[in-house]
Amino acid sequence: MEIRDLYLSLKEAYTAENLHQISSRIISLFQEKRYDGLRAIQRVVNEYVPLEEDKANRIFSRMIKLYHPDRLQNAIRELEAHYRNDDFESLWVMSHILHVKNLEPDQVAVSEVFSDEDLNEEFGWDGEEDGYSYFSGGDSYGAQYTGQPDGDEEEEEGTVPVF
Repeated sequence: MEIRDLYLSLKEAYTAENLHQISSRIISLFQEKRYDGLRAIQRVVNEYVPLEEDKANRIFSRMIKLYHPDRLQNAIRELEAHYRNDDFESLWVMSHILHVKNLEPDQVAVSEVFSDEDLNEEFGWDGEEDGYSYFSGGDSYGAQYTGQPDGDEEEEEGTVPVF
């Protein structure tokens, strides 16, 4: 993407209407205690701006600082200055809004928010060891299970196989 294209996209995205919509969504999620939705937005923002908070009230506070409509003039000034200075990297950092403005936290699939690495970190599963992926559904396991003994074990009459 060229710097001018990014600048124009950001100029279109940083509007009072978009900031109001995003901040209203953040406030609603927080008031309704839907912290998973807040964390979904946090994950997207964190790709551009470090936002590695654990507590929901800290996540809420940091995101409101980014998206409150009162910050529109500051954002526009930054946007213009970065474009004048031909600073693509700083414009890219501001581009989190391009993803967040269309993000509906209720409709985000787990695989879009969390990677296998994130889940491994949280739940301690070593996916490389057995080829299992949180998102693949364990295809290699599902394809092998038929419900019938595989011939390696002998079933005694009247016993129930243990899986």
